[in-house]
Amino acid sequence: MRVSDALLAPFIFALNAGLAAVNATLGGAAAAADLAARAVGASRLPWAGAAADIGKSAAAAVLEESRKGLERAAANARHAPAGSGEGSANQRLADTLLDGATSAAFSLPLSAARAALSAANGHEDLRQAAWTAQRLLSGVVDLWARAGVLPDPIARVLSARVRLAMVQAFFGGPFVAVSRDFNGMVGGLAALLLGDPSRLAIGARHFRGSMEYVYDKKLHGQVQPASDFPFREALAAYAAQVVERFPYRFVEALDGGDLLAIAGAYWRHMGDVNTLILSYPLATYQVLLGSSTFVFLGCFLDVDAAYRYALCELAIMESRLSNEDKDWAHDELLRKTAPKTIVGFDYYIPVLVAFEGTERDRDYRRNAAGEIINDRCASPSIFPRSSIELAQSIHSELASLPALLWLYGDERAAREKNFQETTRKFGPGPARRIAQRPLFPLAPEEIAALTRAGPRTRQEIDRTLDRLLRENGVPVLADGIQRGAFLPGKLP
Repeated sequence: MRVSDALLAPFIFALNAGLAAVNATLGGAAAAADLAARAVGASRLPWAGAAADIGKSAAAAVLEESRKGLERAAANARHAPAGSGEGSANQRLADTLLDGATSAAFSLPLSAARAALSAANGHEDLRQAAWTAQRLLSGVVDLWARAGVLPDPIARVLSARVRLAMVQAFFGGPFVAVSRDFNGMVGGLAALLLGDPSRLAIGARHFRGSMEYVYDKKLHGQVQPASDFPFREALAAYAAQVVERFPYRFVEALDGGDLLAIAGAYWRHMGDVNTLILSYPLATYQVLLGSSTFVFLGCFLDVDAAYRYALCELAIMESRLSNEDKDWAHDELLRKTAPKTIVGFDYYIPVLVAFEGTERDRDYRRNAAGEIINDRCASPSIFPRSSIELAQSIHSELASLPALLWLYGDERAAREKNFQETTRKFGPGPARRIAQRPLFPLAPEEIAALTRAGPRTRQEIDRTLDRLLRENGVPVLADGIQRGAFLPGKLP
């Protein structure tokens, strides 16, 4: 029931010839740019070497993408005649329009930009200039941020680093998943109109997988407003619709490729299919709104709060309270004071199941007694493993360790305590990884700035932690820690 291969063959051939011409033109322009960059590099102009490296790297990326585009166009053109190559002419037409044209329009300039940034990062003067600009922008944000515990000017340096890392986490996690689902759902619908249903079948399953983790959390009561997890109630509602009403028969018909069977399956399951399609833009909006608000609120307001919160957690775990009282005080008193970004980077992202992983690859928090806390949610998330590890490092390296260095005034004691706390929060594997291969290692001068007051006595540490608990809005917890127990009526 597809459009005849013979009818589509000339159009596919012409389209790919046009894409090949575009890629050849871009490749020629890149080769000319490469020659120009080499000429600049040979001059004595300021920053000539850096400009030459950036130009050569960008040109090489464009040449490589153009080569891939030429190969793709040539392969599609060779297979245009009926019966040749893999897949129908409809599928090759969809691949040409959705992959070939998209690559020429987006992948090629993005590859060039990434290569240019990478080359620029290899030059110390440019790297320092970028870091200075970043610190200036972060300093503007500091005007509205909450006051923190770390001393200036090191606090401003670390805050700028945290803000950059959180933006990196956004683009490495939710943004990647949204891009994948856009290609599968929107691209899949476009491909279906061109006679290729296979892309939509894959995209529908991926989108269901993206929603399944949210649905799992909803079943366990871990969505807003009942929970402080950063899942909006509206997103949970759309996730439930997608999972509970997923049109399996329609997707199976898409796999078969028979357009009559697909039309029949749509007619029989029209409500479920429409729910899936209409839920996609609404759920995607909620994902982007929630994750961007979560990240950028953290960038603007909650950076310094993370230091205080990490120290308040330490005050509980180092106290004379029983393990049961520690867990109750942590969950029922302290956690209620945590901004949503702290909940995200401490309790949520670091213990997710990566979307390419399984339950066996998951990291687990521990309670005060060192026992694993299992929230029973085992569905893969939208986050890749790299984003989960990034969130763990943001909390352990950029929030907890600087605060502990300031508290103890002693690098050895702070690192030992940070390893212990990271193990409690994320497990021994992440703690070892962060200790051995940190993503954000502190420079010696930064460590010196945080520990310049010198080692504190145990009494000074206890007094400081007591003050931070009271400033954080939990005086009843500070009083209980001083006594070593809670008063009757304050017990769990």
